[in-house]
Amino acid sequence: MIDQLIGMRAEVRGARVWWGKSALRTLPILDVRALDEESRSFLLRVFAEVSSLAFPSLLEQLTGNFPGRIRIDLALSEILSIREYQSANALKKLYVDVAQKLQSLKTMMTRD
Repeated sequence: MIDQLIGMRAEVRGARVWWGKSALRTLPILDVRALDEESRSFLLRVFAEVSSLAFPSLLEQLTGNFPGRIRIDLALSEILSIREYQSANALKKLYVDVAQKLQSLKTMMTRD
């Protein structure tokens, strides 16, 4: 989804990013009310595990393979049956790609 967001951003000058409402409305949003009780309980346990962690910036989470980020993404991949990302190694490969895009965006925005 982050990859989608990067691709849908509107071009603006300076160190900021903007998205139009129509672009944001196309993003998939997890409706926890649609999950079964077991999945909701699982997500609450994961939240309890990571809620006390101090999360760095998203870019630092991705480049540093932050355990909290990995735990959340593995949990979501599991309950949503996204088999492609149900291992930490698969997520780390994805993180490299997304981090490169974020770093490029950051570099581009600081040049303006």
